[in-house]
Amino acid sequence: MRHRVLGNRVRRLSAALAVAASAAIMATPVLAASTLDQSYTATNTSDFINDRLVLAQVYTAGLTGSLNRVDIAVGRVDGAGQLTVSIEAAPGGVPSGTAIVSVTLPLSVVPPDGAAHAVSVALPPSLSTAGTQYAVVLAAPAAEEDTAWLWKTDTTSGYGPGTAYQGNTVTGIWTLQSSRDRTFATYVDPTPCEPGFYSSTGYGPCTAADPGHFVKDQGSVAQSDCPLGTFQPNSASITCVAAPVGTYVDTTGAVAPIACPDGGTTAGTGSTSAGDCISDTTPPAITPTVTGTLGLNGWYTSNVTLTWSVVEPETPDTLMTTGCANQAITADQDATTYSCSASSAGGAAGPVTVTIKRDATPPTIACSASPGVLWPPNNRLVPVTVAVATAGATAFTLLSVTASAGVAGDMQGWNTGTPDTAGLLRATRSGSGGARIYTLMYRATDEAGNTAGCATTVIVPHDMGVR
Repeated sequence: MRHRVLGNRVRRLSAALAVAASAAIMATPVLAASTLDQSYTATNTSDFINDRLVLAQVYTAGLTGSLNRVDIAVGRVDGAGQLTVSIEAAPGGVPSGTAIVSVTLPLSVVPPDGAAHAVSVALPPSLSTAGTQYAVVLAAPAAEEDTAWLWKTDTTSGYGPGTAYQGNTVTGIWTLQSSRDRTFATYVDPTPCEPGFYSSTGYGPCTAADPGHFVKDQGSVAQSDCPLGTFQPNSASITCVAAPVGTYVDTTGAVAPIACPDGGTTAGTGSTSAGDCISDTTPPAITPTVTGTLGLNGWYTSNVTLTWSVVEPETPDTLMTTGCANQAITADQDATTYSCSASSAGGAAGPVTVTIKRDATPPTIACSASPGVLWPPNNRLVPVTVAVATAGATAFTLLSVTASAGVAGDMQGWNTGTPDTAGLLRATRSGSGGARIYTLMYRATDEAGNTAGCATTVIVPHDMGVR
């Protein structure tokens, strides 16, 4: 089978010789770390390569990664000129005639003894995709027929995923050699480049991202410049750093930020020009807000909330606070001080302090009059005392003295609004009515203003059988 895909390959190959020679001539190839992908070893003959004959071995890649090495078994006779080793795409299993990569080997790579020698050829990395067909192509445009190169070949096909071709540089035709296969081995680095590294294929060997650049994703084929407002001083980075407050970055690919002139600052991070620089001379404003029921002597007698407001309108990203924690006070506590300090590019403020004490627990009070019964009802004023017991109170007062019947003169010597516990009550009652009841009411107050009350009674019974 013949294929006219060789075409202008001879002219392209001749032009490529100078480029490939300057880029990749190696007497001792430098081989990258790699994994064997496809290979075949021929043993029984060799085919000629010269100015009229180009040889190829088509293969099917089994690994995806960077193709960076090919091994061949070649020999030469006399001068033979330089040997060019190329990798071509082979759509439909036929060499395309266009090199993906190409390396020219010097004569010294093998002696001119006509015997086949194993040669490892380091290739510029190129992407190899599993399941895709490629061709290893050997050409020697300067080799006359009697000074040919030789490629070790079998005359019985033994490599299943491909086959051999022979190209005629005069007719431009590739001829399928279905019963032949040539010695070759391809090596691929299948390891994807990690974030922070890249290569032309996205697979090893990988290069660290330069300072001023980053590589975010695995398998990247290029590094990216740090955008405006960011920088990166290190290599192998996966992100860039936003310009800190007080600096800016006005170019891409920056390795360091630029400080604002004259001690200026910026409203935040990531500034992109000197025009973002400002002068802030005003420190933050700190405002506390306390919510609750205020009793006496600075005590709160309910749940209390403390909220801090810290405002920095000019350079908000420079704001730093110490303390300033909002509080919800739901239990009694002695005087406790809370503070808030803040600083920014405009200066320092505080500390602002707030002292909160909470007492929402009322005192206790108990009272008892003696005597509790006035008898006989002889219309006389009888001395009465009241025992008052308190806990948690700072004071108590007599609120009122009342009677279920009678007149004010029946209650004498009692001073309401004072801690009075003694006075006179008249031992009298209506003969036709029921008992007379005197009621004395007291109130205890604590330091916070919480109150509690008690009441005690004195009775003038109608008779001693029924009070």
